[in-house]
Amino acid sequence: APGPLKLGFLMSVLSEFLKNKLQEKQDNNSAYSMRSFARDLNIDPSSLSKVMNGKRIPDLELVQQILEKLNQSPEEIEKICSKIEQEKNIKSFKISTPKKEYKSTPEIVFKIISDPIHYTFLELIKLNSGEFDTQFFTKKLKVSDERIGEVLNNLQQAGLIKIEDDHISDLTAGFSSHEIGLEQTNMANKEYQKSLLELSKEAIDEVEMENRDHSAIVFATNQRKIYEAKGIIKKFRQSLCDFLEDVDEKDSVYALHVGLFPVTKK
Repeated sequence: APGPLKLGFLMSVLSEFLKNKLQEKQDNNSAYSMRSFARDLNIDPSSLSKVMNGKRIPDLELVQQILEKLNQSPEEIEKICSKIEQEKNIKSFKISTPKKEYKSTPEIVFKIISDPIHYTFLELIKLNSGEFDTQFFTKKLKVSDERIGEVLNNLQQAGLIKIEDDHISDLTAGFSSHEIGLEQTNMANKEYQKSLLELSKEAIDEVEMENRDHSAIVFATNQRKIYEAKGIIKKFRQSLCDFLEDVDEKDSVYALHVGLFPVTKK
């Protein structure tokens, strides 16, 4: 079987596809422009140009929107989106090349993605130098021993940790969620986001201002700019994460939740 489709190749395929569609429309209407194409696809012209030239990596939502508006079959849409999902390594944990053993435990993987406590537990291992101390985890997470036991069981069943000689090893480098499919992954991410929002609400009441930041701004824009805005947010998240993780002594686990969403209805 052929290996995974490389991003550069995928981008050239998508770019060529869009260029051919644009050319077809221009052959039928000499006045049809890139701006007209962007308008019909409901995309900002600048964003469309960058996608067509391979300068922007499209997310699944944008690709699906494009393909649907160009009347592609559901099978073709699923095929392309699946390949993009693999190449972009959509990270619910540290997702890289999938391992065969995770195909047999989709329910456990789904539960882990849906519940932020599993992510937090994995990060806490770094604070405790991998020492297996149940009291440390119950104290930091403010949960019962039974809850810690459940988390440990889930992570072990999914092959994401190994406990040996009172030491926990993090094995998440090979973890992948895309084996459970787009629909289940999206459902898990929704549950994860909702859980994080609840934790964020609790932090407003329970955490001192000097140890948190909750802020918001409301503004008017055009939805065609949202695609690029999501790219900027993604770069910001990664940059801030790199900055905060670049420290020898870690004493806390933080969550960054950025929300960009419409407050008006179409």
